[in-house]
Amino acid sequence: MLRSTFCFSPQLRSAGAAVIQELFPRVSCVGTLDVSDNGLDADLLAVIPAFSRHPSLKHVMLGKNFNIKGRVLDEILQKLVHLVQEEECALQSLSLADSRLRHRGTVLVNALGSNACLRKVDLSGNLLEDSGAKMLSKALQINAEIQRSVTWDRNNTTGVGFQDVARALEHNFTLQFMPLPLCDIAQAYRGAPEKTEQALAKIQRALLRNNQTQRFSQKQALRLHQGLVTSTAEQVMERLCVRVQQQLCVLKSCEDGDEVQTARQILKEARNSRALYPSLCELAHVLSVDGPVKQRLDTLAGELAKAADKELQVVVDSMVSLCRELCPMSCSAAERLSPPLSSISEQVSIPRSAIRSALMERAAEDINQALEEVKLSVVSYLTNSIVDQILQELYTTHKTLLRQVSQAKRWDDVGTGRRSVRHSRLVESLDFPDEDF
Repeated sequence: MLRSTFCFSPQLRSAGAAVIQELFPRVSCVGTLDVSDNGLDADLLAVIPAFSRHPSLKHVMLGKNFNIKGRVLDEILQKLVHLVQEEECALQSLSLADSRLRHRGTVLVNALGSNACLRKVDLSGNLLEDSGAKMLSKALQINAEIQRSVTWDRNNTTGVGFQDVARALEHNFTLQFMPLPLCDIAQAYRGAPEKTEQALAKIQRALLRNNQTQRFSQKQALRLHQGLVTSTAEQVMERLCVRVQQQLCVLKSCEDGDEVQTARQILKEARNSRALYPSLCELAHVLSVDGPVKQRLDTLAGELAKAADKELQVVVDSMVSLCRELCPMSCSAAERLSPPLSSISEQVSIPRSAIRSALMERAAEDINQALEEVKLSVVSYLTNSIVDQILQELYTTHKTLLRQVSQAKRWDDVGTGRRSVRHSRLVESLDFPDEDF
């Protein structure tokens, strides 16, 4: 299918936004859309949803269209977050250059951590400061499918922000291109030269490493997961487990009901979930050793060697025939040479080691890396799905047990004549606030 590029010149404004909103979803051949610096501003609220209904759209440039503040800007950024987090999102590159989003833009940077399709992002000129750099570092750590290219400059990043990004890149093996943010470097160097220089050296080493052809190892996969291990979800799970365990201790004198049995089971699964990610990674690795891909490549190496020999034989025989046609007398005399011309095709062949090396070292390496990335995505999806469900079950169980504790203590207070203040304090100490969840 033909892929077109739409570049709109200033200024589209509201009239152009209405056209994009109405007609753009109907144009199926647009692969690139550049509406930078078109004064769309608040009209982006209506324009951005049109992108999600366009499966062929791969590249979008929206920079210099955010001359708005407050609630409207927040709503537009939420639309962008929704766009990049959609399961059907097909975008491969997104540019928001020179949009001056400031601290409000960090919500979009944070959303990159859960996007699986973007390969190139330009966030330069947004004054995101160190808070934005911290969000970027988080996204780089937890997203195994993170972008191949990130442009980050004119964001008022200090040495501290560069250190955050450098630490993140130690655990990211896919980002390959990040132009030197010269403006921010110059500014950060004036404030903390040594810290900035060390961070930039780490960033450059990581990018160089990522550009070298290498196979995804299990160790790298686990290091990529370190960002998830210390994530908010893990911390919330730990706190909920403590609360539920405390509630079970308070209720130990009561008869074990279904709720108590459920609580013990969910606590067991919460503990088991800590081993879920490394166990799945190990399983994927064990099942792939000498698997169907390697076996097929071994077979293919032999088949390719035979095909190459056959092709060489046809070519050489044709060349000898042409020589005989053009110079018959000399060719007849050359038959007395060793080896004779007629047997040359039997003497030439491609070394088997060259074909095997090309397949097993080069092609196999690329295939295995692609396989490892897909397997890592599946492992992350399975782990996150189960952890999310455990969190929900823990929270529901916690609230159920909290009601039982409250009821048990209320009856206890009635029987012993204790003051209800103590009962209230106990219940409050065992509660897990909704906002924390």
